Amino acid sequence: MSNEMRSNDWMKQSIIDFDRRGAHVGGVPIESLIVAHGTPLFVFSAAKLRERSQQVKKAFGSRCPAARVFYASKANSNLHILRLLRDEGLNVEVNSGGELFKVLRAGFDPAQVVFNGVAKSASEISEALAVSINAINVDSLCELERVCSLAKGSSSSARVALRMVPEVKTGSSAGLETGTHESKFGMDHVELAEAAALAKLHKGTVQVVGLHMHIGSQTPSLDKYCHGIDALLRTAEELLREHGIAVEHVNIGGGIPIPYLHDTDPWRDAAESSANEISMNAIEYLSANLNCEDVADAVCNRLQECLQRKTVDSEYTRAWTSLANVELYVEPGRYVTGESAILLTEIQSARNRSGDPTGWLMLDAGFNVLLEAFDYSWYFPAVSASRITDPHDTPYRLAGPLCDGGDVFLDHEGFGRLPETRQLPSATEPGDILAFLNVGAYTLEQMMQYNGQRRAAAVMVDNGQVTVIRKRDSYEDLILHDEL
Repeated sequence: MSNEMRSNDWMKQSIIDFDRRGAHVGGVPIESLIVAHGTPLFVFSAAKLRERSQQVKKAFGSRCPAARVFYASKANSNLHILRLLRDEGLNVEVNSGGELFKVLRAGFDPAQVVFNGVAKSASEISEALAVSINAINVDSLCELERVCSLAKGSSSSARVALRMVPEVKTGSSAGLETGTHESKFGMDHVELAEAAALAKLHKGTVQVVGLHMHIGSQTPSLDKYCHGIDALLRTAEELLREHGIAVEHVNIGGGIPIPYLHDTDPWRDAAESSANEISMNAIEYLSANLNCEDVADAVCNRLQECLQRKTVDSEYTRAWTSLANVELYVEPGRYVTGESAILLTEIQSARNRSGDPTGWLMLDAGFNVLLEAFDYSWYFPAVSASRITDPHDTPYRLAGPLCDGGDVFLDHEGFGRLPETRQLPSATEPGDILAFLNVGAYTLEQMMQYNGQRRAAAVMVDNGQVTVIRKRDSYEDLILHDEL
């Protein structure tokens, strides 16, 4: 890859860099990381994690002093990373009893925790009540009934936020759309009213402290966030008017995107020329490049405009005055960790078939390591870490090691959503190391042991020091829970 190519957008946000010594992360040569830790290997940058944490805190805190950032731990709940983010002053969102266990083990105070999820078990709710977390984001009337029942035996009232359906469609991948009645998440207008009435009946044991929504991940448009905050505030007014409930906070969820596809990415031209509607939609959300300042501007301005208008014009001025200082919660996940890591994978084998000019490269990482590339047809840019200064001008098909025909890095739905090939140096061969970029979110969490593959290791580079933050599985780990 030429220096001119290196300066292009599709590489500049990655943690990988290079000089005369070759490719490195934070000054640590990739070659030395491979020698010490093998492949597949996730490499994280502590500097990038700290940078993103402070960016999102400043973006919302400077525009809305009552804002609080709750990192979505489902994106990456590695203990080392959780502790780093805690030290940077972030709060945390969990989606299971297991994630609650992990964040408490990492040192978060229960008052820093909100709990999402559509199917919380009785034991999970009891665990949350036992430590008095900030809020349980209740997803349904059925769940609220369960919380009311379990809270009767608790020493303090259950703090709950009601998750609503904002009816906002973002245009992201279908599996990431969570803000409409077509998704499994949240309560519609009728169910929400029933939930508010039920909470009033159990006022001594349940306290409604917030309203929550999440329009979806990798949201490409600021307008969608504005529509979401409008829906939250309309519902807050209804709770005041019809039920006398004044919430302490409104929670806009997460969804702040990162760009996986840049203007100069080799695949983009081919995808655009296909004129395929699905491919064009994928380009929009994979190249979404809203930053946290953009989102904070839009959300905080709309929040203040609405609150001021309601305080002045509403016939419920006195009640709305109690909401004038409402807190704003935000739950970014991918935005905090996504660009903080690369995945290093070694080419194990190559194949060229007669009559087919495009060669195959077989990697030691497939959907057992990068599941999102397959279940969501997600696009992760790839470069040659071994030949990073060589021109990336030759198409190759990439495949993983699994005995599964779907273990290939291309379109899995037949719609032209992903490229059939990746551009790499012409001399690429077995033994070379490739780097998939922007893999810090939804990767460590989704690894599996299919085909007897050991889950990958992960290291953190911090001021030139390398720390193992996840050990590679051993063969014994493959049978850890099996019984003969």
